[in-house]
Amino acid sequence: MKFSIIIPAFNAQIYITKCIDSILIQRSDFYDLEVLIIDDCSTDDTFNQIEALSLKYTDIRVFTTESNEGPGGARNIGIKNATGDWIMFIDSDDQLHSSALQTLYEYIQRGQVKYDLVAYNFEYDNNSTVFSHNTSRNDFQSLRKNKDELILDYLSLYMDGSVIYTLISRELIEKNKLSFFGGYHEDIDFLFKAYLHCEYLGEVDKSLYLKLNHKNSIVNNTSIKHFTGIFRACKEMYNYLENNNSNNENRIIAYYVGIIGVCATRIRTLCNQEVDAPLSLYKQLYDEVYSALQLIPIKVKTPVLTTKYYMIYTFFKENIESNTLIEDLNYFVSDISGKSWSCYDLHHSLFLAPDEIRTCCKRFFVNNKMKGDVVLLDNKKDSIKKFSAQNILKAKKDLYVKINKGASEECGGCPFLEFKDWPSLNELDIQYLSFEYHSVCNMKCTYCSDTYYGGKKSSYEVDVLLDELVEDNALSNNAIVVYGGGEPTLGDNFTLLLNKVSQSSSTIKQRVITNSTKYNETIKRLIDIDKVSIITSIDAGTEETFYQVRKHKGFDTVFNNLVKYSEQKPENITIKYIILDENRDRLNISEFVRLIDERKLHDCNFQISFDFKKEVICFESLLSIVLLYGALTQLNVRLVFVDDLLRARLPYTIEMYRLLTNKLHELDCTYILADYSKFTDIVIWGAGIQTQKLLASSIFLKNTNIQYLVDNTASKIGNEFMGYKVYDPSILLENDYPILISATQATPQILNVFKQMKLNEDRIIKSFIL
Repeated sequence: MKFSIIIPAFNAQIYITKCIDSILIQRSDFYDLEVLIIDDCSTDDTFNQIEALSLKYTDIRVFTTESNEGPGGARNIGIKNATGDWIMFIDSDDQLHSSALQTLYEYIQRGQVKYDLVAYNFEYDNNSTVFSHNTSRNDFQSLRKNKDELILDYLSLYMDGSVIYTLISRELIEKNKLSFFGGYHEDIDFLFKAYLHCEYLGEVDKSLYLKLNHKNSIVNNTSIKHFTGIFRACKEMYNYLENNNSNNENRIIAYYVGIIGVCATRIRTLCNQEVDAPLSLYKQLYDEVYSALQLIPIKVKTPVLTTKYYMIYTFFKENIESNTLIEDLNYFVSDISGKSWSCYDLHHSLFLAPDEIRTCCKRFFVNNKMKGDVVLLDNKKDSIKKFSAQNILKAKKDLYVKINKGASEECGGCPFLEFKDWPSLNELDIQYLSFEYHSVCNMKCTYCSDTYYGGKKSSYEVDVLLDELVEDNALSNNAIVVYGGGEPTLGDNFTLLLNKVSQSSSTIKQRVITNSTKYNETIKRLIDIDKVSIITSIDAGTEETFYQVRKHKGFDTVFNNLVKYSEQKPENITIKYIILDENRDRLNISEFVRLIDERKLHDCNFQISFDFKKEVICFESLLSIVLLYGALTQLNVRLVFVDDLLRARLPYTIEMYRLLTNKLHELDCTYILADYSKFTDIVIWGAGIQTQKLLASSIFLKNTNIQYLVDNTASKIGNEFMGYKVYDPSILLENDYPILISATQATPQILNVFKQMKLNEDRIIKSFIL
């Protein structure tokens, strides 16, 4: 095996010796080595230095260009004269790690196939003066995809386009007549063609290359030549696909995404310069973008994207004729520079399932298809040893990057994503941990998924992972730990985990989602000392419906156990009713409320939810929801609230509002629905996703004057949310405005704070909000 290392050199006298030394030190008896240095008409002492080195070392061969051609022309001379099996390109101011060639040699020798390319990682040299936020390659996920997906990622500019981090077979280059264009960014389309023709791609996720990044580097400069070079490369990729009959709609859309990315990143670089770039440079950029997009056929519908790049591109396109373009762009880019797309769950939640680890339990619909329950690690795809805190964090980071590239299919269209200043993902900060590590259940509820009653047991040591999370301080002091999945009390480790978490912190709140068919003394003890709360779904008012929905005959048993659990601390008990076609009739609703009254469970919390498999709530279900809400309110229970699954599916239309109002009037139940005409000024308690959705959709809130928001979260206080100032709840002591609690699972905790503050409970808006 022989390596041919090609180095284009222009005015590199202060770097070239170190570069060559880092290569020659790696001579080996296992492989041959040649170094081809091409002087590109240097005006300093570069040629004399490399000529002297060639006389000293037989491994070095020196060539010159006829005129200054740039790296591309010099590399073409190197390719033409190379004799090795493998070609590696190195910039003259960079170096190889001391074990780079040995590592690549061993990787190729171990391979079960004949590789065409081997990609590897880099890191910055300690002498670098400029550091990017990308301190290494972040495209290894793309490198591991099949060729079609890899090509889409490359066209979308999700991948690194530098040949200096890729070992390429000389046979591949010669067979496909690959060569570099002149000018800047010549390696983007060269590497694209190499990927396109590659049959077997290898990857070594180790830093084998030392990159010297300084202010004179090509990537850190912008000019018309830079713009011309990168858009030439993009158009060359498009035309190459066309000429080889290899283009299709998916690739054309990926090309479109790539052009948007190029435009936005050039604008961002221009805006970050110390001195404003001339307007002519922006105009040239606009012309280049327009020319590149003209290649796209009219019949191909380009998508509207949610990425930051698309925002910058759109703002640029819409304001190109503005007299204040540069000033406006600088402000816009600065305003969104720290913002990104993410969600609370990606940053702060973890769901431990039997054979996978997920980052959320949200479910939503896109084009009538249900999505959600996003997986981070999967035992069917990942080895069990990867179920560690370190790899959970890495998976979260990878997903975050995909989301902000617009490349996350699993999160695409998710209504819970927010574009704002999110904290970094440098360490795990788990505020919501859900144990769903088995799917053993003694029920088979009609609305449930076989994921949760499939009989699976954990394929990894959940208690060991918990110990690791605690040891790494990954659980915040006020974390919520939830037990769900199958029936938690049937889990082998349930009591062990419950006690471990309880002993690890006095402030962590544990919530057990149990069907309450099995009474557990540990649950009862921890309920009584405010360290555990439980949620139990009943979903019926009669034994017959209970069996029909939940496939279990323990209707009375559940009620009896709830009575026991709630003897001392009923505020730690939440009873849930999921509205379904089978249980929304008046008989079940009235009987359910009667049993609550009969068993004296008034001081518990009541959560109303909806069948998550259905995308929209029909009028009959909406009426049942409202009537149940009203009946429980009339019973004067401690708290009634609707959860996020239900809230997200409510039909916020004036037609539905009028239809519901008329029906409630007919039933003499108009008191249930909040009437905006009876309110002037209100305050909303909660500055999260539920408030965001209510403010955007609620007919009640659109017709009510909102004074301000309050929230318990310290980081939100003093800021604005949806245009409203957010205050500490203590401000409520200064006035008597009616208060709308806008939350889901946190509603009982907010009520606890409300009571601790000794606020008048008559201020709470208890009517149903639509």
